[in-house]
Amino acid sequence: MRRLVLVGTGFLVALILLAVLDTVEKGSAISLKEEQLVIFQFDTPEHEAILNSPTQPVRKLPDKRIDALIDAMQKMITTNVAGISANQVGKPWQLFLIAPPPMVNSSAPPEVFINPVITGVSRDKVCFWHGCLSSKGKPFGKTATWKKITIQAQDARGKPFTRDLTGMDAIVAQHEFRHLLGGGYHEHASEFHEEMELMRLIFQKKEHFIEVCDDKAPFLLEDYRPGEHIEEYAKRTGH
Repeated sequence: MRRLVLVGTGFLVALILLAVLDTVEKGSAISLKEEQLVIFQFDTPEHEAILNSPTQPVRKLPDKRIDALIDAMQKMITTNVAGISANQVGKPWQLFLIAPPPMVNSSAPPEVFINPVITGVSRDKVCFWHGCLSSKGKPFGKTATWKKITIQAQDARGKPFTRDLTGMDAIVAQHEFRHLLGGGYHEHASEFHEEMELMRLIFQKKEHFIEVCDDKAPFLLEDYRPGEHIEEYAKRTGH
Protein backbone atom coordinates (compact mmCIF):
# COMPACT_ATOMS: atom_id res chain seq x y z
CA MET A 1 0.00 0.00 0.00
CA ARG A 2 1.11 3.52 -0.73
CA ARG A 3 2.30 5.25 2.43
CA LEU A 4 1.59 8.83 3.32
CA VAL A 5 4.70 10.97 3.11
CA LEU A 6 4.45 13.64 5.75
CA VAL A 7 7.16 16.08 4.79
CA GLY A 8 7.14 19.60 3.32
CA THR A 9 3.60 20.39 2.29
CA GLY A 10 2.69 17.11 3.91
CA PHE A 11 2.51 19.12 7.13
CA LEU A 12 -1.01 20.12 6.08
CA VAL A 13 -1.92 16.48 5.51
CA ALA A 14 -0.60 15.61 8.95
CA LEU A 15 -2.75 18.26 10.59
CA ILE A 16 -5.80 17.08 8.67
CA LEU A 17 -5.15 13.49 9.65
CA LEU A 18 -4.76 14.49 13.28
CA ALA A 19 -8.30 15.79 13.05
CA VAL A 20 -9.73 13.05 10.86
CA LEU A 21 -10.73 10.65 13.63
CA ASP A 22 -12.70 13.22 15.59
CA THR A 23 -10.00 14.69 17.78
CA VAL A 24 -10.81 18.35 17.37
CA GLU A 25 -12.29 19.89 20.48
CA LYS A 26 -14.43 22.41 18.63
CA GLY A 27 -18.18 21.97 18.65
CA SER A 28 -18.34 19.75 21.70
CA ALA A 29 -22.00 20.67 22.24
CA ILE A 30 -24.84 20.67 19.72
CA SER A 31 -28.55 21.32 20.09
CA LEU A 32 -31.30 18.85 19.17
CA LYS A 33 -34.47 20.96 19.24
CA GLU A 34 -34.81 21.81 22.96
CA GLU A 35 -32.22 19.26 24.04
CA GLN A 36 -28.55 20.12 24.41
CA LEU A 37 -26.31 17.32 23.16
CA VAL A 38 -22.78 17.04 24.46
CA ILE A 39 -19.91 14.78 23.46
CA PHE A 40 -19.76 11.98 26.01
CA GLN A 41 -16.32 11.25 27.49
CA PHE A 42 -14.87 7.86 28.44
CA ASP A 43 -13.38 9.28 31.63
CA THR A 44 -16.65 10.85 32.83
CA PRO A 45 -18.38 8.38 35.20
CA GLU A 46 -21.92 9.22 34.12
CA HIS A 47 -20.96 8.69 30.46
CA GLU A 48 -19.16 5.36 30.87
CA ALA A 49 -22.17 3.05 30.63
CA ILE A 50 -23.45 4.29 27.29
CA LEU A 51 -19.98 4.55 25.72
CA ASN A 52 -18.90 1.09 26.86
CA SER A 53 -22.11 -0.82 26.07
CA PRO A 54 -23.33 -2.23 22.74
CA THR A 55 -25.91 0.01 21.10
CA GLN A 56 -29.51 -0.90 20.29
CA PRO A 57 -31.01 -1.28 16.79
CA VAL A 58 -33.19 1.46 15.37
CA ARG A 59 -36.57 -0.28 15.05
CA LYS A 60 -38.60 2.37 13.23
CA LEU A 61 -37.61 4.17 10.05
CA PRO A 62 -38.34 6.80 9.01
CA ASP A 63 -38.58 8.47 12.42
CA LYS A 64 -38.62 12.19 13.14
CA ARG A 65 -36.47 11.69 16.25
CA ILE A 66 -33.80 9.96 14.19
CA ASP A 67 -34.01 12.65 11.51
CA ALA A 68 -33.49 15.36 14.15
CA LEU A 69 -30.54 13.48 15.63
CA ILE A 70 -28.92 13.04 12.20
CA ASP A 71 -29.38 16.74 11.43
CA ALA A 72 -27.70 17.66 14.71
CA MET A 73 -24.84 15.19 14.20
CA GLN A 74 -24.29 16.40 10.63
CA LYS A 75 -23.46 19.84 11.97
CA MET A 76 -20.35 18.27 13.48
CA ILE A 77 -19.25 16.61 10.23
CA THR A 78 -16.69 19.07 8.90
CA THR A 79 -13.13 18.92 7.62
CA ASN A 80 -12.19 18.70 11.30
CA VAL A 81 -14.40 15.72 12.16
CA ALA A 82 -14.68 12.69 9.89
CA GLY A 83 -17.12 10.57 11.85
CA ILE A 84 -19.40 10.45 14.86
CA SER A 85 -21.63 7.81 16.43
CA ALA A 86 -24.96 8.23 18.19
CA ASN A 87 -23.69 6.99 21.56
CA GLN A 88 -21.01 9.69 21.53
CA VAL A 89 -23.86 12.17 21.97
CA GLY A 90 -25.65 10.02 24.53
CA LYS A 91 -28.04 8.11 22.27
CA PRO A 92 -27.73 4.30 22.51
CA TRP A 93 -28.66 3.60 18.90
CA GLN A 94 -26.90 1.80 16.08
CA LEU A 95 -26.21 4.86 13.97
CA PHE A 96 -23.07 6.65 12.79
CA LEU A 97 -22.06 9.20 10.19
CA ILE A 98 -18.86 9.35 8.18
CA ALA A 99 -17.54 12.03 5.87
CA PRO A 100 -13.76 11.76 5.38
CA PRO A 101 -12.32 14.95 3.85
CA PRO A 102 -11.63 14.58 0.11
CA MET A 103 -8.03 15.81 0.51
CA VAL A 104 -7.14 12.52 2.20
CA ASN A 105 -8.37 10.30 -0.64
CA SER A 106 -11.94 9.81 0.49
CA SER A 107 -14.23 7.90 -1.85
CA ALA A 108 -17.43 8.06 0.23
CA PRO A 109 -19.73 11.08 0.42
CA PRO A 110 -21.13 12.14 3.79
CA GLU A 111 -23.37 9.24 4.65
CA VAL A 112 -25.59 7.87 7.39
CA PHE A 113 -25.22 4.24 8.48
CA ILE A 114 -28.10 2.85 10.55
CA ASN A 115 -28.10 -0.71 11.95
CA PRO A 116 -24.77 -1.44 10.22
CA VAL A 117 -23.22 -4.89 9.79
CA ILE A 118 -19.72 -5.51 8.43
CA THR A 119 -20.30 -8.40 6.04
CA GLY A 120 -16.99 -8.66 4.19
CA VAL A 121 -13.37 -7.92 5.05
CA SER A 122 -9.97 -8.08 3.40
CA ARG A 123 -7.13 -10.27 4.61
CA ASP A 124 -4.84 -7.22 4.58
CA LYS A 125 -4.80 -4.83 7.51
CA VAL A 126 -3.51 -1.31 8.04
CA CYS A 127 -2.34 0.41 11.21
CA PHE A 128 -3.50 3.94 12.02
CA TRP A 129 -3.01 6.36 14.91
CA HIS A 130 -6.52 6.85 16.29
CA GLY A 131 -7.84 9.77 18.30
CA CYS A 132 -11.40 10.47 19.42
CA LEU A 133 -13.74 13.25 20.51
CA SER A 134 -14.76 11.02 23.40
CA SER A 135 -11.13 10.72 24.50
CA LYS A 136 -10.54 14.46 24.72
CA GLY A 137 -6.96 15.30 25.65
CA LYS A 138 -5.88 11.64 25.62
CA PRO A 139 -2.94 10.19 23.65
CA PHE A 140 -3.33 8.79 20.16
CA GLY A 141 -3.31 5.00 20.00
CA LYS A 142 -2.09 2.78 17.18
CA THR A 143 -4.38 -0.08 16.15
CA ALA A 144 -5.01 -2.19 13.08
CA THR A 145 -8.19 -2.30 11.02
CA TRP A 146 -9.15 -4.19 7.88
CA LYS A 147 -7.86 -2.48 4.76
CA LYS A 148 -11.15 -3.03 2.95
CA ILE A 149 -14.62 -3.77 4.25
CA THR A 150 -18.12 -4.32 2.91
CA ILE A 151 -20.82 -2.86 5.12
CA GLN A 152 -24.59 -3.24 4.95
CA ALA A 153 -26.86 -0.71 6.62
CA GLN A 154 -30.04 1.32 6.26
CA ASP A 155 -30.44 4.97 5.38
CA ALA A 156 -32.69 7.41 7.21
CA ARG A 157 -35.71 6.28 5.17
CA GLY A 158 -35.10 2.66 6.10
CA LYS A 159 -33.79 1.64 2.69
CA PRO A 160 -31.06 -1.04 2.85
CA PHE A 161 -27.77 -0.39 1.06
CA THR A 162 -24.30 -1.91 0.74
CA ARG A 163 -20.97 -0.07 0.54
CA ASP A 164 -17.48 -1.28 -0.24
CA LEU A 165 -15.05 0.96 1.66
CA THR A 166 -11.28 1.28 1.39
CA GLY A 167 -8.56 3.61 2.66
CA MET A 168 -9.61 6.27 5.16
CA ASP A 169 -13.28 5.48 4.56
CA ALA A 170 -12.76 1.96 5.88
CA ILE A 171 -10.70 3.17 8.85
CA VAL A 172 -13.27 5.79 9.89
CA ALA A 173 -16.19 3.36 9.47
CA GLN A 174 -14.45 0.77 11.66
CA HIS A 175 -13.59 3.42 14.26
CA GLU A 176 -17.27 4.40 14.49
CA PHE A 177 -18.41 0.77 14.40
CA ARG A 178 -16.17 0.15 17.43
CA HIS A 179 -18.15 2.85 19.24
CA LEU A 180 -21.41 1.06 18.43
CA LEU A 181 -20.01 -2.20 19.81
CA GLY A 182 -18.95 -0.36 22.96
CA GLY A 183 -15.54 0.95 23.95
CA GLY A 184 -12.85 2.64 21.88
CA TYR A 185 -9.35 2.46 20.51
CA HIS A 186 -7.75 3.04 23.93
CA GLU A 187 -8.80 -0.46 25.03
CA HIS A 188 -7.11 -2.15 22.09
CA ALA A 189 -3.97 -0.13 21.33
CA SER A 190 -0.72 -1.01 23.08
CA GLU A 191 1.30 1.92 21.77
CA PHE A 192 0.39 5.53 22.58
CA HIS A 193 1.82 9.00 21.89
CA GLU A 194 0.73 12.49 22.82
CA GLU A 195 -0.13 14.64 19.81
CA MET A 196 3.06 16.73 19.66
CA GLU A 197 5.29 13.72 20.27
CA LEU A 198 3.54 11.82 17.50
CA MET A 199 3.99 14.73 15.11
CA ARG A 200 7.71 14.84 15.95
CA LEU A 201 8.11 11.11 15.26
CA ILE A 202 6.27 11.42 11.97
CA PHE A 203 8.45 14.29 10.75
CA GLN A 204 11.50 12.27 11.74
CA LYS A 205 10.05 9.39 9.70
CA LYS A 206 10.11 7.14 12.74
CA GLU A 207 6.34 6.70 12.59
CA HIS A 208 3.62 6.81 9.93
CA PHE A 209 0.01 7.77 10.42
CA ILE A 210 -1.06 4.86 8.26
CA GLU A 211 0.88 1.80 7.13
CA VAL A 212 0.52 -1.86 6.30
CA CYS A 213 0.68 -4.11 9.35
CA ASP A 214 0.51 -7.81 10.12
CA ASP A 215 -1.68 -9.97 12.33
CA LYS A 216 0.50 -9.28 15.38
CA ALA A 217 -0.67 -5.66 15.59
CA PRO A 218 -3.43 -4.86 18.15
CA PHE A 219 -6.73 -5.04 16.28
CA LEU A 220 -9.54 -2.52 16.82
CA LEU A 221 -12.37 -5.00 16.16
CA GLU A 222 -10.65 -8.06 17.61
CA ASP A 223 -13.79 -9.38 19.31
CA TYR A 224 -16.15 -8.87 16.34
CA ARG A 225 -17.08 -11.54 13.82
CA PRO A 226 -17.88 -10.28 10.29
CA GLY A 227 -21.53 -10.77 9.44
CA GLU A 228 -22.60 -10.40 13.08
CA HIS A 229 -25.33 -7.97 14.06
CA ILE A 230 -24.44 -5.84 17.07
CA GLU A 231 -27.15 -7.44 19.21
CA GLU A 232 -25.71 -10.88 18.30
CA TYR A 233 -22.27 -9.64 19.28
CA ALA A 234 -23.64 -8.39 22.60
CA LYS A 235 -25.27 -11.75 23.36
CA ARG A 236 -22.17 -13.76 22.40
CA THR A 237 -19.74 -11.60 24.39
CA GLY A 238 -22.06 -11.17 27.37
CA HIS A 239 -22.12 -7.37 27.19
